[in-house]
Amino acid sequence: MIIISKFKYKNILPIIRYIDNMCFNEYEIYDDDYLLNLIKLCSIYIAIDNIKNTIIGYMIIENKENINYLHSIAILPKYQNQKIGTCLLNYIPHNSILLCVKRTNFIAQKLYINCGFIKKSIIKNYYLISNNEYEDAIIMSKNI
Repeated sequence: MIIISKFKYKNILPIIRYIDNMCFNEYEIYDDDYLLNLIKLCSIYIAIDNIKNTIIGYMIIENKENINYLHSIAILPKYQNQKIGTCLLNYIPHNSILLCVKRTNFIAQKLYINCGFIKKSIIKNYYLISNNEYEDAIIMSKNI
């Protein structure tokens, strides 16, 4: 059984680091200073495997003027494709949601579209993907 909960403690950095290292390449991972700032400013939601008593995913949401900005969402690889990302996204408080996703991240785009997000616009060269290579971002939104 999977439980979704708002994380209320400050010591989540090592957990996020572990999940990020399992899910993303080195250029997709936030540096510690930026991540610590997000942890201070944002709400962190976690997915817990209740049987193993283990955190298996997280989501970082910043609320500004009744708009939720999804900074990051990640689920450990062995738990992916089990609707856990959908459960996390459905846990977001009720108001507008904005996010950016890589133009080539079709799996994430499918998740967001299935959760009711629509593509709004493109930001050129938004994501650093290697030393001197960038990738476009798609801005997606959902109004609740």
